[in-house]
Amino acid sequence: MMQVVRLFFAFLFLSACSARANSYASGPPLVEAPAPEDIFAFASAPPRPSPSQNPPLEPSRALLQADFMRFLKDGIIEPDPHAITIVADGSSCTGYFFTNDGTPYRWALWTRHLLSIGIGDRSCVLHLKNSEVKSVPAPMDWEVLPPLTKPPGKEDLFAFVTDLYPSTGGAFPLSKKNLRHFLRDGKHVVFQKRSELSDIASSQRLTLSPEMAKQIGNYFTPVDGTVSLSDIDLHCEGALVTRDRHIYFWKLLGDTGIELTSPSGEKCILLLPKTSPIQAPSLR
Repeated sequence: MMQVVRLFFAFLFLSACSARANSYASGPPLVEAPAPEDIFAFASAPPRPSPSQNPPLEPSRALLQADFMRFLKDGIIEPDPHAITIVADGSSCTGYFFTNDGTPYRWALWTRHLLSIGIGDRSCVLHLKNSEVKSVPAPMDWEVLPPLTKPPGKEDLFAFVTDLYPSTGGAFPLSKKNLRHFLRDGKHVVFQKRSELSDIASSQRLTLSPEMAKQIGNYFTPVDGTVSLSDIDLHCEGALVTRDRHIYFWKLLGDTGIELTSPSGEKCILLLPKTSPIQAPSLR
């Protein structure tokens, strides 16, 4: 029971420190969406692998860029803040897009007629009133782990973003310096089995800054300066875009590991030498 209470208060702390954890749009609404010609790169989130079941699970879904552009061209900003409570029709999916100046947006397709776009704590809902779009299935077998054979390098980076809105727990940003360290010096590791990826991810630990360690120690057993992110439901992940308009989804694993995934589900880890970890991040 005491651990449950600690978890509850820890989530409150992490939510406060990440500024907007577990929320999507708490600021003023966006009054204008980017124009189609302003879009630099667009991607749906990678497919979720589905273990074999009978009956089989519904596959994850993706939105085609042409259909996304229809929302920007023909969609009307929905003034009703409750529009996204309309009954789901099996179309939902999400992802990111970047504009020509490197500004990152997160998008979410709710129904065949409704798409939300957000930047920071601001968002709006676009409504296709006279037409609809259909997301497409994006299946991925649980047993298959396609390798990301050519990850981006430091010189390829155009822009990136940290997603500060996890479904549970709290989030903190990744600095550009730390991301570039991974892209420049990280050893490229690919896998044949998911267990190999899990083994590396579970062995990773993150060094906390002194103030971060002090705060987390108020809610969990005091730590020696390093933690497993999964143990305290703490997240550091987002997306990056390269100069040639390719989007990759990243997830920080610890001091020396970051996971990269392509929109089609190809995956790798970049590992730094233990003698050259990233700089300890802060929550703000």
